[in-house]
Amino acid sequence: MADPAAREHAIRHRQGECMEAEEFIRNHFLDLDGETIRAGSPHTLLCTKNDRSHQHVLKWRKKDGENLRKLEAR
Repeated sequence: MADPAAREHAIRHRQGECMEAEEFIRNHFLDLDGETIRAGSPHTLLCTKNDRSHQHVLKWRKKDGENLRKLEAR
């Protein structure tokens, strides 16, 4: 995941480890989507980068700007 140009990274581990990592990604709001591919053994956790946290910050920034304009209008 250190390569900024690579969008996906496949990690091959046992099913339990893949599922734990997938749950960790979901619970910690990382900028990754994790999907366990159950074909073959060991299973593969396919991690795909996303920009969810950046989009969240942009949404809050827009809302803050709207609130600031309302306050300044008073």
